[in-house]
Amino acid sequence: MKELGTLDPRVYEDEDMLVGYPPPAFTPAPTPAPTPSPTYDLSFSQYFNPGNVEKTEGWAGAIPNVGYGDKDRFAIFSHPVMGIRALGRDIQTKIKSLDGDLSAIISKYAPPFENPTNDYTKYVTDAVGKSKVAEKDIPAIIKAIIEFENDSDMAKGYLQKGMMEEAMKLVPFDMPAGTTLHEARELAK
Repeated sequence: MKELGTLDPRVYEDEDMLVGYPPPAFTPAPTPAPTPSPTYDLSFSQYFNPGNVEKTEGWAGAIPNVGYGDKDRFAIFSHPVMGIRALGRDIQTKIKSLDGDLSAIISKYAPPFENPTNDYTKYVTDAVGKSKVAEKDIPAIIKAIIEFENDSDMAKGYLQKGMMEEAMKLVPFDMPAGTTLHEARELAK
C-alpha cells in the first residue's frame, strides 16, 4: 500500500477513497441497444456486382483471386452492398476526373467497343435528368446503371429497400481490399 502523506492512510482497495467517506454513487450509462443490421434477399445474384466492376482495383468486399466474364475480368463481391459501393466509388472517381461530364463518364465506364454506349448514355442521362453531374448525383447514376446493366429481377434485387442507401453511406470511406461488409459498417460508424 502506498503512503498517502498527511491523509488518512486507511484506504479502500483502490486507494482512491478514504475510509469513512461513502463511495460515490455510480450509475452506469445505459447501454444503447445495438442497431440491427438490415436483412436483404440475396437470392438474385451470384456475383453481387451490379455494374460489372473490373477486379483490377482491389475493391473492398471483393473476393480475392476469383472473377467472372472473359478471363475472369469482373470482381465477385461477398455482398451486394459492397458491389454497389464499388460502383459508387468508381463513378465518384470518374465524376472528379471527367469534370462531371456524364457522357464522358459513361463512355469511359461502358466503352463503345463492348457496349451500346450511345443508348447507355441516353438512358443514364434521361434517368438523372442532366448531363453535367456532381457527387450528389451518384445514387441516381448508380440506379440507372443497375437498371441498364441487369435484367429487371436482378435490378430489383440490387435496388431493394435499404441496400442502395447503405452502400451510399459507405462510398465516402477508403477501405482496403478484403474489407467485409461487417467491417465496413464498423468503419462507417
